[in-house]
Amino acid sequence: MEKQTNKSDVPFSYMAVPCIAKSKVLFTTPQRIITNICEREDVPIDILKSRTRLKKYCELRHVIIYLINENFAQSLQECGNLFNRDHATVLHSKKFVNEKLEIGDEAIFKLYHRCFNYIKKDLQNNQEFYPAKTKQNGNQN
Repeated sequence: MEKQTNKSDVPFSYMAVPCIAKSKVLFTTPQRIITNICEREDVPIDILKSRTRLKKYCELRHVIIYLINENFAQSLQECGNLFNRDHATVLHSKKFVNEKLEIGDEAIFKLYHRCFNYIKKDLQNNQEFYPAKTKQNGNQN
């Protein structure tokens, strides 16, 4: 019997994405997510991490921060450090994305789902690179 992996079983700073491959749990890192999304959205990472307040960059930054914060076992400060921001900015990003999704903001909704799908596709394309060891019948460590 395979042990199911949940967020609390995942090593610090890694995200498990179950159900992509039946007997595998795939992992990624926050930095890989940032790199992947920036490449696909054609946004340089240094601009995303800069102090620019252009709407398209701010919204993308908010969505990535939201995804990372919701799926990784990191403190607000650690999440903020990825973007040269403090914990208050992470809280603001979470609140911003939550409010926009609740009111049905179409642009944020589409951006959120595009980013989520980028992560999912990246993991599906790189399954052999991210397989997790699974415990069977409690015999393996």
